[in-house]
Amino acid sequence: MDSTEDEQKQLVGSEQEVNLKDLSFGLTMTLMGMGVTLLTLVLLIFVIYIMNKLFPFKKKEEKKD
Repeated sequence: MDSTEDEQKQLVGSEQEVNLKDLSFGLTMTLMGMGVTLLTLVLLIFVIYIMNKLFPFKKKEEKKD
Protein backbone atom coordinates (compact mmCIF):
# COMPACT_ATOMS: atom_id res chain seq x y z
CA MET A 1 0.00 0.00 0.00
CA ASP A 2 2.91 2.32 0.63
CA SER A 3 3.99 2.39 -3.01
CA THR A 4 0.45 3.19 -4.16
CA GLU A 5 0.24 6.21 -1.83
CA ASP A 6 3.61 7.46 -3.09
CA GLU A 7 2.43 7.11 -6.69
CA GLN A 8 -0.75 9.04 -5.87
CA LYS A 9 1.27 11.83 -4.23
CA GLN A 10 3.49 12.03 -7.32
CA LEU A 11 0.45 12.21 -9.56
CA VAL A 12 -1.08 15.00 -7.47
CA GLY A 13 2.17 16.96 -7.64
CA SER A 14 2.42 16.61 -11.41
CA GLU A 15 -1.25 17.58 -11.85
CA GLN A 16 -0.62 20.82 -9.98
CA GLU A 17 2.33 21.60 -12.22
CA VAL A 18 0.26 20.92 -15.33
CA ASN A 19 -2.55 23.08 -13.97
CA LEU A 20 -0.14 25.98 -13.48
CA LYS A 21 1.05 25.57 -17.06
CA ASP A 22 -2.55 25.46 -18.25
CA LEU A 23 -3.39 28.55 -16.20
CA SER A 24 -0.39 30.40 -17.58
CA PHE A 25 -1.30 29.40 -21.13
CA GLY A 26 -4.94 30.34 -20.57
CA LEU A 27 -4.09 33.78 -19.20
CA THR A 28 -1.63 34.38 -22.02
CA MET A 29 -4.21 33.46 -24.65
CA THR A 30 -6.83 35.62 -22.91
CA LEU A 31 -4.55 38.67 -22.91
CA MET A 32 -3.51 38.05 -26.51
CA GLY A 33 -7.15 37.71 -27.55
CA MET A 34 -8.09 40.97 -25.85
CA GLY A 35 -5.13 42.72 -27.43
CA VAL A 36 -5.98 41.49 -30.91
CA THR A 37 -9.62 42.51 -30.42
CA LEU A 38 -8.59 46.01 -29.31
CA LEU A 39 -6.19 46.31 -32.24
CA THR A 40 -8.93 45.21 -34.65
CA LEU A 41 -11.33 47.83 -33.26
CA VAL A 42 -8.71 50.57 -33.59
CA LEU A 43 -8.02 49.47 -37.17
CA LEU A 44 -11.75 49.52 -37.93
CA ILE A 45 -12.07 53.04 -36.50
CA PHE A 46 -9.15 54.15 -38.69
CA VAL A 47 -10.72 52.61 -41.81
CA ILE A 48 -14.08 54.28 -41.10
CA TYR A 49 -12.35 57.63 -40.55
CA ILE A 50 -10.49 57.32 -43.88
CA MET A 51 -13.70 56.29 -45.69
CA ASN A 52 -15.47 59.37 -44.28
CA LYS A 53 -12.67 61.59 -45.57
CA LEU A 54 -12.70 59.97 -49.02
CA PHE A 55 -16.48 59.79 -49.39
CA PRO A 56 -18.07 62.55 -47.29
CA PHE A 57 -21.74 62.33 -46.43
CA LYS A 58 -23.85 64.68 -48.52
CA LYS A 59 -27.19 65.78 -47.16
CA LYS A 60 -30.03 65.83 -49.65
CA GLU A 61 -31.51 69.22 -50.21
CA GLU A 62 -35.18 69.54 -49.46
CA LYS A 63 -37.31 70.59 -52.38
CA LYS A 64 -39.35 73.72 -51.81
CA ASP A 65 -42.56 73.89 -53.81
